[in-house]
Amino acid sequence: MNNPFSHLIEQITHGRRMVRSPSESHAQDRPATKTDKMRQYLRQRGEASASDLAIEADLCGSTGNVYALLKTDIAKGAIELRGGLYCWVDSFDQDEHQRIQDAIRTLRRAGYTVIKEAE
Repeated sequence: MNNPFSHLIEQITHGRRMVRSPSESHAQDRPATKTDKMRQYLRQRGEASASDLAIEADLCGSTGNVYALLKTDIAKGAIELRGGLYCWVDSFDQDEHQRIQDAIRTLRRAGYTVIKEAE
């Protein structure tokens, strides 16, 4: 899959490979967080209420914390709120999202201004 930034990254980095930091490469070694538990639950079920997610993540029934823990996933498009239910977006591609974020960082470091495209 070819994203729109690949040519620009190639030009800016002169073909050098970008290396991830050690903390990113060892991310799979850490234990599941409350947010990870909710993500996994949504992947399996497709949708869930805030109270179901709070129970799944051991939040002691505190549904107010569900949105706070999932707000980053909602902002990047991995999870949507529909009719009071949190829904996993099947078409969301984490690897592609990460590549785009890396491209944006590279472009900004090179002095470019990156703006979000209007939907």
